[in-house]
Amino acid sequence: MSEYITITWWDYKLACFIVGGICMAVGLFIGELKHNPEGVKKKINKFMESIDQ
Repeated sequence: MSEYITITWWDYKLACFIVGGICMAVGLFIGELKHNPEGVKKKINKFMESIDQ
């Protein structure tokens, strides 16, 4: 007995939203690295300090 997985329009829409959000975040990060590498280093250092505490 095999069960079929049905993908509805909502599942497809949610998957596209998640993948699009990840791609947008990566694109923004790459753009920030290209145009403002010093600012990115400062943000990463602040983030690392907040994790250490």
